[in-house]
Amino acid sequence: MKRKELMPEESAANAEVICQTILQEAEEQAREILKRAHQEAEKVRQAGQQQAEKLRQELLAEYQLQRLKLKDFLFANLQLEKRKILLEEKNAFSEAVLKEVTSLAEQFRTSPDYPNFLVRCLAEGARVLDQDRLVVFYSPADEPFFQPAAVEEMKKQCAQVRNRPTEIILRPGDFQEIGLVLQSGDGRMIFDNRFSARLKRKEEQIRRQLLKENL
Repeated sequence: MKRKELMPEESAANAEVICQTILQEAEEQAREILKRAHQEAEKVRQAGQQQAEKLRQELLAEYQLQRLKLKDFLFANLQLEKRKILLEEKNAFSEAVLKEVTSLAEQFRTSPDYPNFLVRCLAEGARVLDQDRLVVFYSPADEPFFQPAAVEEMKKQCAQVRNRPTEIILRPGDFQEIGLVLQSGDGRMIFDNRFSARLKRKEEQIRRQLLKENL
């Protein structure tokens, strides 16, 4: 079969169609490539925004955490400082009260109850030392309170707390403070029952009571 020869005009037309088809396909491919590029770019942009938002949220959460920690730290230090100031004020109050009590103690010597106080001091010491023979030291200022009748009352009180007689030897001490110092007959034991020693033994209890009342 003999092949048909194409006219020049037909060849040109076919070439035009083919060229247009190739160009059209190329444009479509280009548009598709550009579309995919835009889509990928949008994905990258959205991913970047999501990552940025995630980072922002993480930084905000860390900031809030540090802010709360700082707030708690400052509050704790404020409370500590307030307690410190309050404790200092309470201690100053206690010191003032104890100082006033000490200054008033000397005036107690003129009280009608002072002789009874000396008897109680002796009886307490006799119970603590629990000796049949006691040497009792007193302030020279208290000499008038150790008359025979008073001494007999002291012996009577000592016998009651110990359930047996107690020999008492009275001697002036080298102190001016109210109260007594007791010593066992063999000199091995001493019980200081002067006012300062009594206050010292009760000081912690007194301080607690004063602080409690001064809340």
